[in-house]
Amino acid sequence: ATGAAAKRARVAGGAKREPIEYLADFVSFGAEAEPFLRMCGVKEWPTPTETAELLADNHAVFMERGGSVDEYKALLIDLAGSFKHVDKAAVARLKQAPCLLGFQLADVDGGTDAADAVRVASLTSASDCYLVDIPALEVLLRPVCAPNVAGPLFDMYEKLGCRWLGRCVTRSAKPVGKGTATARASGLKRVIDERVGLLSVNAQGERLSGVKVSREKRLAKVQVLEVKSIATTVTFEGVTR
Repeated sequence: ATGAAAKRARVAGGAKREPIEYLADFVSFGAEAEPFLRMCGVKEWPTPTETAELLADNHAVFMERGGSVDEYKALLIDLAGSFKHVDKAAVARLKQAPCLLGFQLADVDGGTDAADAVRVASLTSASDCYLVDIPALEVLLRPVCAPNVAGPLFDMYEKLGCRWLGRCVTRSAKPVGKGTATARASGLKRVIDERVGLLSVNAQGERLSGVKVSREKRLAKVQVLEVKSIATTVTFEGVTR
C-alpha cells in the first residue's frame, strides 16, 4: 500500500500508528513513486471487505505488534460504520473467526464484590459473545460480552451472530412459604385494580384491538398474597444458579 504513505511512513520515526497498520504492512516508496503506483492500481487503504479479511486472518498478531485494546475497538467501530460494504464471503469468515473484541467481568485479588470487578478483554468468536440487554445478568453470569458501544458496532455484532444475553437465559421463580393476606398485598391489589384498564388502551385512550375480555376479567379477579421470599433460578449454558 502506498500513499497517505508519507503519513504512514512516520511510523519509523515513532509517530502514532493507525489501528489497521497492526494488521497489514504499509510501505512508502517516496512522493515521486507513489503517483505511478496509484496509476498501477496500488491502494492507499484497504476496502471494508479487505479490512474484514485482514481481521479474520491476522487478528492474533494485532496485540503482538503493539496494538492496544482501545485501538482494536476503534478498528471494529470503523469497520461497523462501513459494514454494509463488506461482501458476503468476508462476512462469513468474520462469523467463524475469533476476531471480535469481548469483555468479561473478573474479580480482583480474589474479591467477590461485583462493584470491584473489572472487565478483561479478549478476542472471541461471534457464537461465544453476547450482547448485554440485562446488566444484572452480566454481573451474575459473567459471560464474554460485546463492548458497551451502542449503534453500528452493536448492529455488526448482532449480524455476525452474537446473541442477546436475556434471550439465552431461562428464569423461574418459586414462592417460599405460605401466601398470606397482608396490608402490603392489599395495597398492591388496589394499584392493580386502578391501573388494569391501562393495559387495554393506547396512549390516546382508545381501546386496543385483540384484547380478550375474558382475560381482562381474569386479571380483575387476581388474588395478591405475600410470601416470605421468592426463590429464583437462572439457567444459562446448561448451568443453573
